[in-house]
Parts: sequence; C-alpha cells; structure tokens
Amino acid sequence: MMNINVVLVFLFTFSWITKSDFEFHSVLVQPGEDVTLLCPNFTNVVEHIFWYKLIDGPNVSSISSIIYPGSVARLYDEFQREKFDMMSNITNIFLSIKQVNFSDSGVYICGTKSPSCLKIFSETYLQVEGKRVSIMTGSQCYCNVFASIYLSMFLRFVIAQI
Repeated sequence: MMNINVVLVFLFTFSWITKSDFEFHSVLVQPGEDVTLLCPNFTNVVEHIFWYKLIDGPNVSSISSIIYPGSVARLYDEFQREKFDMMSNITNIFLSIKQVNFSDSGVYICGTKSPSCLKIFSETYLQVEGKRVSIMTGSQCYCNVFASIYLSMFLRFVIAQI
C-alpha cells in the first residue's frame, strides 16, 4: 500500500498543491432547483479567482472567473449567463446555477491560478438527485497549473482505499 505521507510531502515540496484552508462540500439538489455553491475567499490580496467543473474523468472546464471582489464575472465556453452566475464579496465567492439538471452533476472547484500553481480553496460535489456521478481520474498531469486538481482527486481516491 502506498504511503500517503510520502505523496503529500512530494506534492507540497514541489508547490503543485497548496492545501491551506481547503474545504470540501457535498450538495444534493432536486432537478429544476436553483443552487448556490460557496467558496471561502482566503486571499489577502486581489487575485484572479476561478470556478472550474471536473468533466470526463480528469478534464476540467473553466466556468467563470472574477478579477476582484465586486467586479463583473466572465463566463467561459458553454456556460451561459442565463444559467450560471458568479458573485463575490470580501469573504466568499459564489457560483449560482439556475434550474439544475442531471448534466450539472459533478465536482466544482474554486481557486486562484498562476503559471506554476493552482491554489484550491474549495471543491463541491454537486449531485442532482436521481443521477449518481462516478468520479474517475487519471494519474497523468499535462500541466502544472492543473496538477493540483488531478492530484487532489487522486489523493481522495487513495485515502478512500486505506
């Protein structure tokens, strides 16, 4: 069995993952309901904050970002303003999803990123009742920016096996 402490020391040493003040949540909603996901803002300086959704195994899709608390959020790709909205204040960052459906089920990640590190503040597993989502991840990382997402999911899998 793998020694989890060795893995954690390796990850923290190479700054791929920062775990301080990290939170994990699980939310269960009914189809058609609105939901707001919460992410504590642990930054003490203005940082570019992102919401991601883990999709298709280890792949992530950028949902939205905000440059500083109170500014207008930018939505990415297929995420439409009619369905998604990102808001913030000094202490929290929120992602609102209107009229959830089964395709909204999954893991949502909030944090900041730089060229060498992704600082994760919060991960939320959103389950729309009636659909169970299987979270499978790969072990290969393609970019240091997203390494902590993959490794966070891998560590959760390893810890669950202990």
